[in-house]
Amino acid sequence: DAGGGSEGNCSFTATRGIPWSATLTSEWGEWLGWDGEVPETGTEASGSEKFLKVKALFSNPSAATRTGEILVKAGDAIGTLYPDLTKSISVTQTGATISVSDRTPNLGPEAAEILSDSFVATHDLPWVATVTSGTDWLSLLTPESGTTGTGSQTIDYKTTLNLNTSERRGTITVQVGNKTGDSHPGPSQVITV
Repeated sequence: DAGGGSEGNCSFTATRGIPWSATLTSEWGEWLGWDGEVPETGTEASGSEKFLKVKALFSNPSAATRTGEILVKAGDAIGTLYPDLTKSISVTQTGATISVSDRTPNLGPEAAEILSDSFVATHDLPWVATVTSGTDWLSLLTPESGTTGTGSQTIDYKTTLNLNTSERRGTITVQVGNKTGDSHPGPSQVITV
């Protein structure tokens, strides 16, 4: 799950009586944390399966999956690195998502003072809506940005009267999470009016 607070668990078994430790690392910042009990370095293994619980501390602001790692060391590997006594457990968090309710609203030629569309996206991420074409007749009403919640977000916009006989098209781009141009951009959707 891309949302902050999502949880996962894994397990390992070490020989009874030998000390072990577990540490976390994550790419793109410190987004991975322990869920509940934090393992203490030097704890003696019971010889039976030991469960480790982790959670995402924050929502993933990128459209791409990000990874983390649980590094478990046992015996002498705690002080010095012996590969046979060290195991890496991979942890992944899926990328953020966005879904717009009506990506191609079909409007008549008359002016409209308030039109609405909505979208659902991964929670607790910044979002921004921008008119990317048709700026001479299509404009956004406030708010044009915010933070996603657990429900749908509304985008309000208006249009002017079409004085031509030909159809016109404009677009509104909704970006969630990291901005376009970031090394790990967030997802976006285009509404074609």
